[in-house]
Amino acid sequence: MGNFYPSQTSASDFLRLYSERFTAVEANITFYAIPNLATIQRWREQTPASFRFCPKFPKSITHQGLLTPLIPAATDFLATIAQDLISYLLN
Repeated sequence: MGNFYPSQTSASDFLRLYSERFTAVEANITFYAIPNLATIQRWREQTPASFRFCPKFPKSITHQGLLTPLIPAATDFLATIAQDLISYLLN
């Protein structure tokens, strides 16, 4: 606060202000939980169309030992993220 975001900035304005300075962000939230469609829609509403989100794989996939047994979970994660984004873009 104060250096990057103006003083007294509300947390609800962070993403919008961030997207005015950068073109992409790592979506760290997906490391802990897969966001719902309403959250993804809110992100898109607060950022320019050219802004990109780079979702992290969930820690339940990346930190549970070997990846091979978790390939179905990784595929499900990608499908869920893609489905939510496609649903948003088509509406």
